Amino acid sequence: MLTWIGNVASLKYFIGEIWLALACCIVLMLPLIPRFKNVRMSWVTIAAILFAGICVLRLPTALPEEGGLFFGMLALDGLSKFFKLFFLISTLAVVLMTEVGREVPDYRKPEFYSILLGILLGAFLTASATDLLMMYLAIELLSLGSYVLAGFSRIEKKSDEAAMKYILYGGLSTGGMLFGMSYLYGLTGSTNLIAIREALEASQIHPLVFFVSFLLIMVGIGYKISAVPFHFWAPDVYQGAPTSITAFLSVASKGAGFAAFIRIFYTSFLSLNGEGLWEPVAQLDWRIFLSILAIATMTLGNLAAFGQNNVKRLLAYSGIAHAGYILVGAIALSEAGVQSILFYLITYLFTNLAAFTVVLILADCNGVEEIEGYRNLGTRSPWLAFCLGVALFSLIGVPPMAGFLGKWFLFAAAVETLDPWCVAAVVAGLLNSVLSVYYYFRIMKAMYLEKNEGAGPVKSHTVLNVVATAMTLPVLLIILDGGRLYDWTGELSKLLLG
Repeated sequence: MLTWIGNVASLKYFIGEIWLALACCIVLMLPLIPRFKNVRMSWVTIAAILFAGICVLRLPTALPEEGGLFFGMLALDGLSKFFKLFFLISTLAVVLMTEVGREVPDYRKPEFYSILLGILLGAFLTASATDLLMMYLAIELLSLGSYVLAGFSRIEKKSDEAAMKYILYGGLSTGGMLFGMSYLYGLTGSTNLIAIREALEASQIHPLVFFVSFLLIMVGIGYKISAVPFHFWAPDVYQGAPTSITAFLSVASKGAGFAAFIRIFYTSFLSLNGEGLWEPVAQLDWRIFLSILAIATMTLGNLAAFGQNNVKRLLAYSGIAHAGYILVGAIALSEAGVQSILFYLITYLFTNLAAFTVVLILADCNGVEEIEGYRNLGTRSPWLAFCLGVALFSLIGVPPMAGFLGKWFLFAAAVETLDPWCVAAVVAGLLNSVLSVYYYFRIMKAMYLEKNEGAGPVKSHTVLNVVATAMTLPVLLIILDGGRLYDWTGELSKLLLG
């Protein structure tokens, strides 16, 4: 009886997720009703996303009682609220991008939007999960829908190949993560993240035994954030998937991976000392492992991007490198580290969506994916070239762009620890930022310095132009008042500390 009462009491904080589950069915079934056959499902989906956003904004950042929702299965805090808003913005942009694109025909859009809302529901649960079982189910809900949408295009022949590679790598990594979770359960006797930490602090577990579980769980999370050596799926999937889904995977999937990382590693594998710093449990300093992982990820991502002529593949390797930059903030093991990760994810969200919107316009409306097709874009479409230029400068980290502020906070949080491995990762990050200038400027050079006499004006759509503008403006606004945004992410990291 008490269990039933507790679950019912949690439902009032779970309205957003319930609504998304209901919206999945509505969007899929509504076209079957003759009266609503001609209703544009994109607007129904947008309405569903906006209502879910209202539900999230109305949520408190902490529960009046301890224990979480549904007896500790889900958390209600500032971190979950941040990531839910993050996922909502990325999903809304993808819906608008898909509405006017050719890669998803109108008769298939209801099922496309239904699956997309299901992925959003999985992302919501990933951000809130405080139990290993719930975390696994949430990641699977997110992943299964992503596999389907990666192969959704019937125009692009590489779409089927992308989906096949995605599901093969995804199944292998998820299996490894599940084995690591089961191993961790065997060591601690619990699936609750807080209970796991308490068990690890209280018992004398051999570091090598614990490292096996840690490593297997990192396989699954490393796959979601496309960190080396779990990155092999990214270039082929980014190139073969519909461009709107590529944009979604580049931000939402990576965001979900880091949400899971922060939940599991900062809740279960670290304990808070009196100085406001986290210390690894079970006498295993996995900061060394993550430092090596960060250095390898950013270096391989940048070097592999050098020889790419397809812009989607180039941005895929760019995304791998940026996963390495974010990991530099993760190894700080401090409030500033989490704060810098959240800030960088915000800048990366708008920067990447702005870039991919321009890529979508050129690929879907003009049939151009190679860098050569961007020649003379500065004259043919000055505004699109400006939006893409702002995004590229931010990805490089040119002062005073939003990307520069993001890297500054990430590297500063790591340097403050004075740990040799953290300093080594920062040095590698600075050198890799210099390396990235080459391939980003290849696109800039094509847009502004190279001529393309045979190319006509760029075909576009008003909706896509609006999306490109809407994603570019926050990147510019962060330049003007990035400090306030950074302070806000600091409040969220304090809530996690508490």
